[in-house]
Amino acid sequence: AGIGGGYEGGNGTNITIKGGTVTAKGQNMGAGIGGGGSGDGYNITINGGKVTATGGSGAGIGGGGAGNGENIRISGGTVNATSASGAGIGGGQCGDGHDISISKGTVAVSGGGGSADIGGGNGWSADYPAGSASNITVKDGTTSKQGEGELNIGVANDGGVKFLVIRDENGTKREITYTSNGDLSEIGNDDTVKLLGDVTLDADKSITVDAGKELTLDLNGFTILQEKNNSNTNHSMLTNNGT
Repeated sequence: AGIGGGYEGGNGTNITIKGGTVTAKGQNMGAGIGGGGSGDGYNITINGGKVTATGGSGAGIGGGGAGNGENIRISGGTVNATSASGAGIGGGQCGDGHDISISKGTVAVSGGGGSADIGGGNGWSADYPAGSASNITVKDGTTSKQGEGELNIGVANDGGVKFLVIRDENGTKREITYTSNGDLSEIGNDDTVKLLGDVTLDADKSITVDAGKELTLDLNGFTILQEKNNSNTNHSMLTNNGT
């Protein structure tokens, strides 16, 4: 990596950038900031400065080629993160992107080769599939697409996020974007959920509202569908014990 793990399996971890001007470029399978080839990049924090991170088949910020990017926090500064074939922020090619938060700052991202801009990297083949993505939090107004096209948060070649959860945590509203391979049935009570695209629930899953709790669901012009199970028996999509 430009900053982080070395060649062949070197992880890049516990990296903090607080200020200054940082330019980091990973060669071949390396991330700009994070893992070397086949190495993971995790516990990466940027809270200031001007940061330019460019990956090869590794992410701009996150995992190297075939490596995962996890626990990445950006809370300030100006950040430009791009990759030739991995995610801009998250997994390298074939790598996962999990637990990524952008709360402040000005961030421009671009994934390469069909990878997500923020999230999972694209696959090489059926034997080396695209990476997954989950728990990605992006504060509205902080992040844009580097170059042409729409910002893709989620998994490779995906249409981006499918639903947005606005959660009241200790009296403070925070926005959480869930990717299309996230599970809508696992949303919490007392949440406000706004669909950003059509969502399909697994056949054995349902949305449950506990007693005394409230769920606000804004379909926003989209639909929630449920897959059929093999027995063709009915399974409730919504179990409402609250309001």
